Amino acid sequence: MGNRPGSFVLAAVVATYSAAGQQRHSPFSLRTGIDLVLVPVTLMDRRGASIGDLDQRHFTVFQDNSPQAIVSFSKENAPCTLAVVLDASESMLSHFSLAKLVAEGVLDGSEAGDEASLVSVSDQPTVDSPITSSTPSIQALLPFIKPAGNTALVDTVSLALAQLRHAHNPRKAVLVVSDGMDNNSRLSKAELMRIAVEADAQIYTVSVGGAPRTAKPVEERQQQEGLAFLADLAAKTGGMNYSVEFPSEAHKVAVEIRRALRDQYLIGYTPTQKDASRKWHSIRVKLDDPKISVYARGGYYSR
Repeated sequence: MGNRPGSFVLAAVVATYSAAGQQRHSPFSLRTGIDLVLVPVTLMDRRGASIGDLDQRHFTVFQDNSPQAIVSFSKENAPCTLAVVLDASESMLSHFSLAKLVAEGVLDGSEAGDEASLVSVSDQPTVDSPITSSTPSIQALLPFIKPAGNTALVDTVSLALAQLRHAHNPRKAVLVVSDGMDNNSRLSKAELMRIAVEADAQIYTVSVGGAPRTAKPVEERQQQEGLAFLADLAAKTGGMNYSVEFPSEAHKVAVEIRRALRDQYLIGYTPTQKDASRKWHSIRVKLDDPKISVYARGGYYSR
């Protein structure tokens, strides 16, 4: 059985440079004196294909709407540690097989060096598999997970982020496959959002199915609120949000997420202004080609 997570604060993606120019990565949130902010960026064209052949001159980075000088730039195809959050609550009963298709499809794309964990949603979070380099062992668990109970989605995403503290790869991500509903979490959505935007991980969300045709107005409203929460969670952490209703869509979405997990740019800039207060700083990455979609985290809290 899984354990309910307590409140915790995870890292923003940051790095510092010493006077000698040696880079060292920090596992903590941004603090006064930080010299470099690192922003993972994913680019997708209108067909969902990743774009991996651009150089620094195509990018502009803004912090708090002020342009920043890019001081480091690289294109990475690196191993990733992925925490899979699979909603196995009763509300998923009619489309749980579709949810498993998405999860299995993303795990199918694992390559050498990748890691994964599996955490399922029900009355409380359950760690079905801690972080492992054997993704087939996680896929083998999926047929034995049956939907039942209430929905502690917020608590489960929080636990998935906690699992990533044990990752061996610098690149970390969370995949959430759910209908967005929650009726049994201790943490609020606002508390989870604060944790998520500080975490050293991008969150990819996939909503499956849809509100039943016989749903009452209050149920439809709750469904829409849940879908909006999933979209917001992805947008603010630099991930992507998808909606799936059919098996063919599940395959397409899984392929796009697999590409996004492997192919990223890493852009570094030195903030023109620094402060010691715990203040939110927005980040926006702009590309000179409007036909390409840019995915990057929305900002960070300074310390």
